[in-house]
Amino acid sequence: MERADTPDGPAVTSPPRVEVVNLHQLAAEVDAEPGTLYAFYLVSGGEVVERRHYSRVPRARFNLSGPGRYTVKAYLRGPDGTIRQATSASVQHRPVGDPARPLGPEPVHVLGLGPQSLALALVLASTRKVEGLVDPTGAHAGSVVHGIPVLAPAAVAPDAFVVGVGAHDEGFARYERVPVRGELHPRVQAALWPHSAISAYRLSRQLHLDGLGFGADLVKAFIHFRFNSVIPYTAVIGEGTTFGYGGIGVVVHTQAVIGRYCKIGQNVTIGARGNVLPSIGDNVFLGANAVCVGGRIGNRVVVGSNAVVTKEVPDDSVVAGAPARVIGSSTSGYEGYLGPLADGVSLGPDPAAGPATDPGMLSGSAEGLSQE
Repeated sequence: MERADTPDGPAVTSPPRVEVVNLHQLAAEVDAEPGTLYAFYLVSGGEVVERRHYSRVPRARFNLSGPGRYTVKAYLRGPDGTIRQATSASVQHRPVGDPARPLGPEPVHVLGLGPQSLALALVLASTRKVEGLVDPTGAHAGSVVHGIPVLAPAAVAPDAFVVGVGAHDEGFARYERVPVRGELHPRVQAALWPHSAISAYRLSRQLHLDGLGFGADLVKAFIHFRFNSVIPYTAVIGEGTTFGYGGIGVVVHTQAVIGRYCKIGQNVTIGARGNVLPSIGDNVFLGANAVCVGGRIGNRVVVGSNAVVTKEVPDDSVVAGAPARVIGSSTSGYEGYLGPLADGVSLGPDPAAGPATDPGMLSGSAEGLSQE
């Protein structure tokens, strides 16, 4: 910090008026004079904390970042160049603190055992603690459904937070209706918000395989809402596959099959052409804005940014362009793009020979390929 005694002026003017506004800002103002420029310094502990350079505005506002005693020095430069100065009265600032927050979301109970109730419970359980499923009849109390214990109403504390898809609270004082059909409920949004597109897809896929279509559709809708992407739960996406930048703008065919450890950039389309359905092998890199509508793409393939793939691509290939063409027959040198390989699998037919083409040919530079 700089000392508060600069610049000095030979004349003194009326002190600026100061007040704390909006709980955390200090407003200062002096009387306006024709042809005068104004500068303001916020001072604390004898040092300048922040300053506003000369302007024609006779007021300033400073954000107070912490507790302390503050003053404002005002400098007025007249039309003849004469500088006058004045210092405000001091103001003691004590910030208003935020209320203490729990370490995580409050545990919740889900009322009901029907398909919609189970879907709601599993969606919530993906990011927060679900204490149990409450069986209004108590007939299934003591069992476990999808890893969540089933409780009788009497086993739930009177002050417990309970949610459900129905309108009836079953006598629980802290009951909230959270439907899984229609618009995304704020509770559902809050539970799904920490997910990336690929983790949300995996949740929707599991709900689909478990026969909980309400939940699968709910998460699919969230993916479209959050990431502007269409990643249907009927598509098959292998383990370790990721989407660049969380999965922005990705469109995947409903019957697409995508292998393991693929890297898919933003705004990529994986679609069909006629009866030719998309199939992508393991360890494939799809650059940003790539369009793949040519059927099968083999294993260990690099597809450059903005490429339009209209034909099948063999294993160990590098393709680029619109329409895409093979510009390399070995992916050696592209390990950073292709992810981890299975034991005994090499990149290309002759790794010792080095890359068959310059990686920069794919999008003008090697950096243009990176999506992570």
